[in-house]
Amino acid sequence: MKNGIHRTLAGRGLAFLLSAALLSAPVSHAAAAGGGTEEFDQDVTAPGSDREENDWFESAPPVREAEPPDWFGADQEPLTEPDPEPEPVPAAEPVTTVPPDEPERNAETPRRRTVEVPADEARGDHPDEPEEPAEPANTMPTLIRNDEAWYKDAVEPLLLRDGEPYVPVDFFGTFEKIAYSVPKDGNLLLSNSVTGAYVSILTDDGSSAVNGEIGDTVGVFQDGTVWYAEARPVCAALGLGMETIDERNGVPSLRITDGNERLTTPLLIASLAPETPAGQRPQTVPQIEPAKRLFIFCTSPEENTEYSIEAELERFGMNCTVFLWHDATLPEMLAGQSYGAYGVATTDEENTAGGLAEANRRIREMTGRRTRWTITTQDPGTDGALREAGFCPITPDFTVTSLTALDTMMADLEGTLDVQNEVSVFLTDCWKGTVAVSLLRALLDNHPDWAETNLGG
Repeated sequence: MKNGIHRTLAGRGLAFLLSAALLSAPVSHAAAAGGGTEEFDQDVTAPGSDREENDWFESAPPVREAEPPDWFGADQEPLTEPDPEPEPVPAAEPVTTVPPDEPERNAETPRRRTVEVPADEARGDHPDEPEEPAEPANTMPTLIRNDEAWYKDAVEPLLLRDGEPYVPVDFFGTFEKIAYSVPKDGNLLLSNSVTGAYVSILTDDGSSAVNGEIGDTVGVFQDGTVWYAEARPVCAALGLGMETIDERNGVPSLRITDGNERLTTPLLIASLAPETPAGQRPQTVPQIEPAKRLFIFCTSPEENTEYSIEAELERFGMNCTVFLWHDATLPEMLAGQSYGAYGVATTDEENTAGGLAEANRRIREMTGRRTRWTITTQDPGTDGALREAGFCPITPDFTVTSLTALDTMMADLEGTLDVQNEVSVFLTDCWKGTVAVSLLRALLDNHPDWAETNLGG
């Protein structure tokens, strides 16, 4: 209220000085001492004075009870009561200021005003527009074991040093064939119970022994009470697969596998991503049809096989179509169908159609699905019998066996894709088949508009 009253006094400064000269000495001194800053509800009659407030001037007009006293003489208009104190402006609302010397305007003419918007609420040229949604935080765990998130990820996450991934040593011990122990203080030992491979690390000086070779090839450090080891050399020594998954905001996740993984990388990400919060519309990304499509065929792993094309394709994160053997186990069936469409295969050369029918029956009992795809026997008579039994034999454009000249085949395959939109290649479980996987991955990486595709599209 004081500020409003001060502005009223400042507007009447000259009248105040003239009136002060005519007032009696005690009253004049009191007013002068206050400098015009006293509240108007204060009693201005000098203590002990027998004068009444309204007897200051003989010519003062009579005062009605409803009117304020004429403090400054008959020639002055009575002071009006100050405006009520304005309501406080909420901090989040823009503050409006009007220059004090601005001339009075017509009521219909809007005043010029300056609006100050808080800096944390400014949003460019359109303050009323909604803010853009923030980039969602990384929702993937930093460490993944085969198809599952590391259960200690919140307290023992993946750590990076100089760009290299480091993993808690006890994480490796969660794999069935990997043993982790501390033979003596300051010595960490990781070993593969199947192959006999091992990594021994001395924590005091960082030296290590990898499969008999002594050196400083494995980085190690302690974070609190947890020992971390450099992931890349440990995985290479123990025969573990390693794949880095980059999330959209740049935070990496590391997937380490021992051959028992079943999900492709896209399916893994989808399985570990949280559900869309209620009321939030999921973002849909338009699917771009690739200009060239490469169909990769393989069979489910055979028992006691040394090479598995399906596992190699999984390691490289590549899509494919799996042809399930007639004696495939339930996990192998589920893994083969995780890519989409699948086929069946049999080693029964005398009754091929019967072997495929048996495979279809078993798979249908387990999964409720059946298929008509199979790989050609390269015998027209047998393939004809398969068609009569309801199967569709597929003849691949290229087949990789242990006798295939890969350099020549890859050049022919790339040339074929240059002139036609679809090419199929069948990779058998052999060493050259695993090499062909890496060559096909490199080919697709060099052609962003080419993509490997499942038979189901």
